[in-house]
Amino acid sequence: DDVVVLLIGKIERYKGADLLLEAVARLPLSSPVRVVVAGACTDAAYRATLFELASRAGARAIVRLERIPDEEMGTYLEAADFAAFPFRRVTNSSSVLLAQSFGLPVLIPNLKSLRDVPDGAALRYDPLERGLEETLERAGRLTSQLRSEMGRAAKQYANAMDWPTAARLHLEMYAKLLH
Repeated sequence: DDVVVLLIGKIERYKGADLLLEAVARLPLSSPVRVVVAGACTDAAYRATLFELASRAGARAIVRLERIPDEEMGTYLEAADFAAFPFRRVTNSSSVLLAQSFGLPVLIPNLKSLRDVPDGAALRYDPLERGLEETLERAGRLTSQLRSEMGRAAKQYANAMDWPTAARLHLEMYAKLLH
């Protein structure tokens, strides 16, 4: 009955794993949301912070701060209900597209650089408020049917983002800027 929210990939400060762990720790004990943070973190001070935050969250958080072998990535992504990317800042993210290619809806801050992610495949939040916590609560309340619909929208978006489409969109943007 748990709703699993995954943050996977190289764990760096700008990606906001600490924000995710703080938010899940503030959820009510009755919340079905569980957070998994998995990936290499080479910053020793940040690692210590993440482990401390995970201990505050108790059973609601699992942290594995080591490189996830390629053959295990799919297992993590398939076990999750959502992927979270609480970026402090970002220009683009292959992690978001990877998660969506596995049919995972994403929890993302409402940043200009992430506006191309369709609303039907994402839950967005205001990064300046307690939006991440509220979005985790919202994710935990969604029906499995709605989560499935969001997952299909995520996969459809990811599948549409092939190289020819990316090139066409890129050229259209330049043409628009030049005219």
